[in-house]
Amino acid sequence: MSAIAPGPHHVHKAYIMFKAIENLRQLLVPIVVSLFPLLNLNDSSLPVPVLIALVVAVFVAIDVTVSVVSYQRFTWELTSSELHIKKGIFNKKHEHIPFMRVYAVNATANVLERLLGLVTLTVDTASGSQGGGHIKALTLGEYEALRSEMFDRKRRLVGEGAMGSAPVLPATRSAQLERHVAQFEGTADEGVGGGMAKGLSRARTEMDGSSGSLRGMFGGDFTDDAAIGFERTLTGKQLLLKGLSGSNVLLPLLITMGFISQFSRYLPDSVKQQAADAVELAGAQLLAAGAVLIVLTLMLVLLVSWVFGVISSTLTYGGFVVRRRGGRIEVERGLLSRYSSGVSVVRVQAVRIHQGFLSRLIGYAEVSLVTASEGNHRADAVAGSLVVHPFIRRKEARAFVDELLPGYDAAPERLGGLPPVAVRRSFNRFALWPGLVLALVAAGASLLLPASTVPVDVRLGRAIVGLALVVCLAMAVAYAVLWYRHAGFAHNAGFVVLQHGGWGVTRTIAPRSRIQWVRTSETPFQERVKVATIKIALLASPPGVRVSLRDLPVEQAKVILDWARPRALDGSAA
Repeated sequence: MSAIAPGPHHVHKAYIMFKAIENLRQLLVPIVVSLFPLLNLNDSSLPVPVLIALVVAVFVAIDVTVSVVSYQRFTWELTSSELHIKKGIFNKKHEHIPFMRVYAVNATANVLERLLGLVTLTVDTASGSQGGGHIKALTLGEYEALRSEMFDRKRRLVGEGAMGSAPVLPATRSAQLERHVAQFEGTADEGVGGGMAKGLSRARTEMDGSSGSLRGMFGGDFTDDAAIGFERTLTGKQLLLKGLSGSNVLLPLLITMGFISQFSRYLPDSVKQQAADAVELAGAQLLAAGAVLIVLTLMLVLLVSWVFGVISSTLTYGGFVVRRRGGRIEVERGLLSRYSSGVSVVRVQAVRIHQGFLSRLIGYAEVSLVTASEGNHRADAVAGSLVVHPFIRRKEARAFVDELLPGYDAAPERLGGLPPVAVRRSFNRFALWPGLVLALVAAGASLLLPASTVPVDVRLGRAIVGLALVVCLAMAVAYAVLWYRHAGFAHNAGFVVLQHGGWGVTRTIAPRSRIQWVRTSETPFQERVKVATIKIALLASPPGVRVSLRDLPVEQAKVILDWARPRALDGSAA
């Protein structure tokens, strides 16, 4: 592995091609819009294909020129304490990323990058990885050398006691800390003052260490080259079932429909008329063929959508592997495009075990981590969340979590249910009030039908509206019952567990030490039947994660509220 030479460095020249492709995607809409008027030109001295080629050539020339200049202006450099990135043409940007704030150096590679042996480096800090720290078109050797050098220099900085933005406290602040410790040590209330004194004493001990500085907010094991302590992969069966039970099977169809709806107004009238005639003819033939052909067509559409889902899932999660390496959790996935990301264990705020409707029927679940900043900004992650297993048997999920995150085995597994009054409130919330609204809408639509024109069509229309109303009400009642059956809660000395859901189920396991605040609320209706809503906030970025559960018994809600009072500094929290 070659050492990083001092001074600014350019990336691989393939950056020009990557940047041009990226810019071309952004220019695609303007190019298409500018080409439509050319289709109706009849008096031009040049043929329409030549005009289209000229317009496209102008856009491509501008794109390539901008990409070349962008490549020349893009440089990165390692200094003694930070990664410095310069980029931008008119709006010049300078990014300074201190090594002491780096928690992960991740790599991603799309299909083209993998063919050329290149990767995109992303630096993960406490603020998340989307704000900066992206270096595209690095060779594998450069990436490995840069990653290793950054953590080597971080280790040296820790050994020298240079904590970046967390400097050594001056004597005045150290004296203030001592006064606060003495003040709370003399407090008789061990529940508050005594706990605060222990916490401040611990901070004083950390400050008096060999480095003479306080740890950062997410301080902990910053090395990511330790031995692998745990590893799990995704089997072919799990990958196939993930695609069949996924919720994104209709995405290609929705994207196509959205594209057509946006650009149809730019089409010539003759093209629009031909398309309308074709759709009308196909619809008439379908209706004439009868209900059997309609059902078969719908089944074919569903089958094609499922095929798309299986392909998408295979490409997204093929080669999936999750591992715990020292104090970090790493995830790699992707067949064509390869993504690698991770998060420090000390930044894990909670664990979520989620089951969609289909995956719940076959007994599988998805496990994800709620993190203090976004460790992965790709398709398998939402804001502040990292998927660590996309498809695992539900009965094996807790054992998987306990192995991946030692300490979570202390979380309670058996949940308490809601009181019987909650099922009535669930029915009112999900079925009664929505049903009344639907009934009013259906009645209004039925009255608006012109009864004097075609009575047969009117009766058919009213029957369809009534059937749709009955189906919607039945689904609402089923959802209300499922929500009540799935809802549950539990807590012990170190963890709280909340579960909710209707068609799907989501269980959140949160350590007490990671809870930011807890709030209970009671509406007049809840107060009358002695139930309450509890809401728990976790530190996550952005914009934060909040977990709530309705209709707990008031006594239980107050117990959890008292349990979560700020006693984290007394050492009793997990």
